[in-house]
Amino acid sequence: MNRPFEIRNCVRILLINGENELLLMGIEDSKTHFLDNKNLGKYWFPVGGKIEEGEDFHEAAIRELFEETGLKSNEVEFGPIVWEEEFEMVIHGVHNFFQQKYIVVHTNKTEVSGNNLTDLEKSVFKGLKWFTHDKIKNFNEKIFPSSLATDLLADIFMKKYPEKLIKLPRRDI
Repeated sequence: MNRPFEIRNCVRILLINGENELLLMGIEDSKTHFLDNKNLGKYWFPVGGKIEEGEDFHEAAIRELFEETGLKSNEVEFGPIVWEEEFEMVIHGVHNFFQQKYIVVHTNKTEVSGNNLTDLEKSVFKGLKWFTHDKIKNFNEKIFPSSLATDLLADIFMKKYPEKLIKLPRRDI
């Protein structure tokens, strides 16, 4: 059965600090789930979000970075777009087809803040946390995408960027 869905083009930011840690956002939202209807509980993922009408990819990245971390564009260095992925998910009762790309962004800052989140984001927000690659691999809560626990992220930490965009495995959960 085909259901109508909203196409959601997104930017995801692989924000890496000077300690080679990746920033992840934790949320818990009972109205968000994959198509199997199972509640995800608390989970973590790279900051970023929907590209708004009239924005290009980098404009969305700058806006999302400020909204979700408080960092301004002059406090970061943008790197390449390295990954892309597609998956389906229900967010607040709306079936979404995600098309997102991941951009590498470096900062020397370690203090971040969720003070500029939207009201909806504030209602599900559980925190921002810096993760080493080892901590991601051994963390006992859900982290998306699962590729963060692989050598793909290890290469990003070592600034070994892919020559062409890598398509992450589809999330068919």
